[in-house]
This record gives sequence, C-alpha cells and structure tokens, in this order.
Amino acid sequence: MLRILYSDLRRTLVNRLFIGCLSTNIAYQVGTAVLLKMIMWFAFKDNITGEDISFVYSSIGIFLVTVSTLIIVSDFSEGTMRNKLISGAKRSDVFISTIFTSSFMGMAQAATAFVTESILRFFLGGELISYTIPELADFWIILTLASVSVAVFSTSMIMMIGGKKIAYFVGLLIAFAFKIISMEVTDKLYPDSGNVTLTGFKLAIYTFYDRFVPYAYFSIRPHWDTGSYILGCVGLMAISTIIGLLVFNKKELQ
Repeated sequence: MLRILYSDLRRTLVNRLFIGCLSTNIAYQVGTAVLLKMIMWFAFKDNITGEDISFVYSSIGIFLVTVSTLIIVSDFSEGTMRNKLISGAKRSDVFISTIFTSSFMGMAQAATAFVTESILRFFLGGELISYTIPELADFWIILTLASVSVAVFSTSMIMMIGGKKIAYFVGLLIAFAFKIISMEVTDKLYPDSGNVTLTGFKLAIYTFYDRFVPYAYFSIRPHWDTGSYILGCVGLMAISTIIGLLVFNKKELQ
C-alpha cells in the first residue's frame, strides 16, 4: 500500500486543481484581510483585530477541501483507478491510500491557511482581543481535524459513486447544503437578539449537529469541549471510511 500511497501523494502535489485550491486559499485570506484593513482604517480610523484575520479560512474551508478532493474523479476517468487494480493492488489498499491522500489535502488546506493568517497578523498588526494564543492554537487544531474529516467524507462519497462525472455536482451540492444547514443551526442556537426558541427534539437535533458534525465547526468559533470536537471528527472519518470501503469493494468499475 505504501507504493500506492507514495504515487497518490506525488500526483496530488503536482495536480493543478490542488495547487489552484491552495492558491485560492492564500489569495482569499490576503484579499479579505487587506480589504478589512482598508475599511477599518478609512471608515473608522481603527485597526483590524487578530480574530478578523484568524477566522477568514473558516468561511471558505469547506469548499476548498471539497473541491480539492474532486481530483480523485480523474483517477477514474483517466483509468488510473482501474490500472491500480489490474496491477494486483487490493481494493482495500487502493481505498485506504485514497483516504490518506485526501486527509493530506485537508491538512494542507488548514496548514496553508494557518501560515497565511500568521503572516498577515504579523504584517497587518492585528492583535488578538478576545482569544489567547493557546485558545487560538486549539481553534486551529479543531479546524485542521474538521478539514481532514470533511476531506475523508467527500472522498468516500466519490469512491462510492465510482468517480462518475456526477461526483463533481454531488460533491459541491453537499458542501453547499452543509454550509446552509450550519448557518441555519448557528442562527437558531445563537440568535443575535432574544432567547433560543427551539425546544424538545428539534433543540436536541440542532445541538447534536452543532456539537458533533465537523461541518458545523466552520460556522462558529469553538465553544464546546475539545473532546466533543475530536469525537465528531473521528466519528465522521470512521463512518465514512467503513461505509465507503464496503461499497467500493463491491462496486463494478467502468
């Protein structure tokens, strides 16, 4: 499996879509930070905070990670996936290698975002107001785990679909759907004014989603215990991997 993993990682590092997503990650953070800096200075004669810079990635992370994993579709369309199996590789090894590769993609996006925001905070003078350095470190650990779990989930979906072109549509649709759901949950659980109006079963469902579904971690700053976030990320990765592997092992490749 190590040979397959090495090959997958090497192809990922030179893939134009993956590089494009990393470049978009950097450009989006830089553009947003500079724009906020100009608005705060010219409109309020004030400076941006460290939090303004640090939480930029969370608004786009789901889409960057999901789009990055879509490069796996080309493994099917170009025959790479079939060639691996013809050469004698086990389906389980191929699947696990792809999962590890997608995990790398998620970590790469989060790491790129962290390095970029650290540099921006240094040069733009954004001081932390409501967060300490250890709290910010915890946030990035959680966001990195969330990025990896989203990548694993997206990859499992692609592998179960079999790399068909519809995977592009399904992948982006899922990302948009979870983004909208996360915004709805955040709005209902943490209203700008007044008390929470949810009760009973609906409140329990919304709270479970907010606490244990990694897609929700991109919508609001950390407020649950670290164990809940780890459990949510590990849980999604485990469920995605197990179900994905079972389906992929029985799927007929075109």
